[in-house]
Amino acid sequence: MHVVDAGTPVIDAGSPPPFLAMFNGGFESGTTGWSTYGSTTSGARAGTSALCLSGASAGAEQEVRGQLQEGASYKVSAYGKLGRRGETAAVGMKFLNTSGTVLAEHYAMLSSTSYAQKTLQFVAPQGATRALVYAYKAAGKGSTATFDEFTLTRQP
Repeated sequence: MHVVDAGTPVIDAGSPPPFLAMFNGGFESGTTGWSTYGSTTSGARAGTSALCLSGASAGAEQEVRGQLQEGASYKVSAYGKLGRRGETAAVGMKFLNTSGTVLAEHYAMLSSTSYAQKTLQFVAPQGATRALVYAYKAAGKGSTATFDEFTLTRQP
């Protein structure tokens, strides 16, 4: 099943689809489905909205643990851009255990003021009870980092 931004499932009767259900990966419903701080929606790459992180430290994350199987390979992809060179911002994936210890973290830093695709490939670790896809901007030059089109896919 692939869930589109409006939350409507598209069912395929064939083999399991590679796309997993990430809710509102294009931010067309604002930040619904994401836990955010320091964010707005503007500056879309596709559609009409994108996640814009501004000012001091800001971020957004979405819990996706129920979608992942331990030991299986996955890919997270998103587009991102900096408002000004010198900002620190990233697309990431983090796995935690029941005590909150990070078991694995994968991230890709943004480096351009134009949209560029960032891709993370990883294997879901054993013992993870939480899995978070995230966008993050550190305190820096007081500018922005903008993110759009998050997808999560299972790899063969």
